Amino acid sequence: MDSETEKSFRKEIEAGQAGLVHQNILKIMGAGRADILQNGVKKGDPTFYIVSELATNGEAYDYVEAAEGLEGRYARQLFGQLIGAIDVIHSKGVAHRDLKLENCFLTSEVELKVADFGLAQSFDGPAGQTLKTQCGTPNYMGPELNGASYQGPPADVYAMGVMLFLITQAQFPFSAAGDVHYRRLHRNPEKAMNERKIPIETNLLDLIVGMTKSAPGDRYTVKDI
Repeated sequence: MDSETEKSFRKEIEAGQAGLVHQNILKIMGAGRADILQNGVKKGDPTFYIVSELATNGEAYDYVEAAEGLEGRYARQLFGQLIGAIDVIHSKGVAHRDLKLENCFLTSEVELKVADFGLAQSFDGPAGQTLKTQCGTPNYMGPELNGASYQGPPADVYAMGVMLFLITQAQFPFSAAGDVHYRRLHRNPEKAMNERKIPIETNLLDLIVGMTKSAPGDRYTVKDI
């Protein structure tokens, strides 16, 4: 295992030890290291493994895509579970930094579980210390992640705004912060949606815009949502 992979593995374990316990956070049941044996002889580097609770419905992204987006109470329920998990994560002084539907899993009862803390990072104080490592997935990354430093919680909230759009529309609002769809959405939300023939309620659209503003300090916090 290379150093970066081992670092991510250890962060996964540390997440459970940091008190990140919530019904909507995927529970780590155990972890360890196993040697690869061939004819009773160790072969290559050891394998690290993690055993988590079962989420039989797989990735939330696949579920939302197959359903062609969720409506009404189903969308509110799923997003509400995400909010509950992230509120706990931030209250413990941790930023996830790679929030996306592909890193959320669903149980047999369609209960969302946030997972993959390999890029998580702690921050100090209520405002949070600035972080420097540029990480995440482009479609979910806020504009500040192209700079020298940023705060973790606002970056997570930006990703949550993208996730909310995905949950309800089964498509991305824009490919990256600053692209043409992003600029149009934040200049005139209703017009931007009409041009793309995307039907979306005004209150929902306002919430998504508030979560994905270009200035992190102007964004909603998890408490505002």
